[in-house]
Amino acid sequence: MEKPIDQTNLALGHVLADCYNGIALYYEYKLEYDKAREFHIKSIEIREILFDSIDCVCLEIAVAYNNMANVLKAMGYYSEAISYLKKSVEIKEKIYRQEQLLHPDIAYAYLNLGGLYAMVSKYDQALKYHLKSLEILEKTNLEKNSLPYDLADVYMNMGVIYSTIGDKNRLITI
Repeated sequence: MEKPIDQTNLALGHVLADCYNGIALYYEYKLEYDKAREFHIKSIEIREILFDSIDCVCLEIAVAYNNMANVLKAMGYYSEAISYLKKSVEIKEKIYRQEQLLHPDIAYAYLNLGGLYAMVSKYDQALKYHLKSLEILEKTNLEKNSLPYDLADVYMNMGVIYSTIGDKNRLITI
C-alpha cells in the first residue's frame, strides 16, 4: 500500500514541478527542444503523481500537457503533440463543465488542436475543432460585445483548410 502524500511533500512537489516547467520553458525559448522536452517530462511525471494522490482534476496538469504539446509540435512530432493536447483538452472540458462555463481557454485549446490536425492533413478533425472553438469564442465575445483577433484566427485557419481541400463554396461563405 502506497503512503499518501502529506501536505509538505505535496507543496514541495508543486515547487519542483514548477521549477522543471520553468527550466523547460527556458530551453524552449532557446530553441533547445530536446532539453525542453526532458524537463517537461519531469514536470509532468511529478504532477501526475501529485494529482493522482489527491484525486484531483486540475488546470495545472492541463497546462503542463499543453506545454509539452507545444514542444513536440516544434520538434515535428505532431502525433505525440496531438496526444498531449487531447489530454489537456479533456481536463479543461471537465473543469469548465463542472463550473458550467464557456471559457475562452477551452476555445484556444480547440483552436490549437485543430491546427495540429491540419498539419497532419486530418482536415475533418481540424474543422471539427475549429468549429468548436468558433462556437465558444462567438458566444463568449458576444457577451463582452467585442470580437477579438482570435475569431479572425479561426476563420483564417478554416479558410486555409477549405482552400486546401478545394471546397470553394465554403471558402466563400466564411
